[in-house]
Amino acid sequence: MAAKLYKKITNNPNAKTSQIKAKTIDSFFRYLITTFYDEIGFTNKPDFRLDIKNKENYKRIISEIIINNRLERSFFKDGKVDISNYFIKNLDTHMRSGKSIDSNYDVLAKLVTSWQLEHNSIYTFSSASLILFNALSKNKVLVEKINSLYEYVLIDEFQDINDIQDSIFKKMYED
Repeated sequence: MAAKLYKKITNNPNAKTSQIKAKTIDSFFRYLITTFYDEIGFTNKPDFRLDIKNKENYKRIISEIIINNRLERSFFKDGKVDISNYFIKNLDTHMRSGKSIDSNYDVLAKLVTSWQLEHNSIYTFSSASLILFNALSKNKVLVEKINSLYEYVLIDEFQDINDIQDSIFKKMYED
């Protein structure tokens, strides 16, 4: 849909095509992160590891974070760390909400996003959104830079955005 809209807008003789970016929300956030990676907290341009091949690696990373921070009993009754797809989905849902739903997941989400910043890697779109939200919350200069680049942002399928995405746009364009 974004490509179709882009084509329609760029065919308008009054449109300033240099300022038009037609992207999905996730790819727009990815663009912002790769453009402003140093101001967001990465030391190098991050590697987006969003494909399914990296899911097992992501599970391993989360397991290590849980074990290294002695959070086993916070998530697993028997203390045995078993990162299932269901567990990943719960963590992802928590990150997308942008709200404090469960203090254990709050701690884990912070640790996972810190790990990704430190290792210049992003494993989920929810992580990317949370990292961008945190950066915008702390860095008003970054917000101003983004505002100066885009006078308008058109959001296709707005009813489908999640809470963290909504919060990001509010941070970028609050008056």
